[in-house]
Amino acid sequence: MNGVADREVMAAPHLESLLRRALSTEQGGTQFLAAYERQARALDAVWEAHRRGAVHLPQAVADKVEEARTTPPRFLRGGTMDTIRAR
Repeated sequence: MNGVADREVMAAPHLESLLRRALSTEQGGTQFLAAYERQARALDAVWEAHRRGAVHLPQAVADKVEEARTTPPRFLRGGTMDTIRAR
């Protein structure tokens, strides 16, 4: 996702409200990132199953899964996500 698309998605009022609620609680940020990590792992598992031929994803779905796997939010790129992906 590029910066414009990121801004368009976050412009959705329900996402902004959800993020504010998550970050306003003591453990909200941690829970939010833990949920993101679970989703990233699930996408990795789906991609790996597709890559090995265990499941066949339609090309449009495979493209979206690959894009989601390879374009984490900018603030998560770098050492932290490299460590998460290495697990």
